[in-house]
Amino acid sequence: MTLEQEFNSRVNAFLRRTGVSPTALGLKALGDPNLMRQIRRGRSPSLRTADRLLAYIAAYELAGGGARDPPIRSRRPRFATRAMRTREGRAMTTSVTEERTTPTTRLLRVSEVQALTGLARSTIYAWSAQRRFPPAIRLSPRAVRWIEADVEEWLRERVADGRGEAKAVAH
Repeated sequence: MTLEQEFNSRVNAFLRRTGVSPTALGLKALGDPNLMRQIRRGRSPSLRTADRLLAYIAAYELAGGGARDPPIRSRRPRFATRAMRTREGRAMTTSVTEERTTPTTRLLRVSEVQALTGLARSTIYAWSAQRRFPPAIRLSPRAVRWIEADVEEWLRERVADGRGEAKAVAH
């Protein structure tokens, strides 16, 4: 039995045993309600995805099998301080409240820009090149991102133009 087959059998056994729907499992474990459907259609999950899903299943079973769902893993820390490594390797602690006061720059993938704007991928790239859309930031030859604040500002301008609202002139 291959690892993928064993993974699938463990997940399917969990779903049968608990009665949790595949959509709920994907959503609660990884924040992706379509995950199990994609796996059933032939998508091979990455090792990281499989580990996270199996860890969720183990935590679910450890918590008593559904009396209370284990917490969904968040990418943000839920505690007051977070240890971070400096370049020298020393641990450094910062307060979460300090992080909240500093503005964060969120970078969006093209799929997120598509979902936010309703534009096609080709239109986003073409308009970025023509400067009709916020410019893309190239992180590597294959990684292109857009600054969320720029895209949201562009959307606000389009909405204002569509409604015929005049732009406020700053004095």
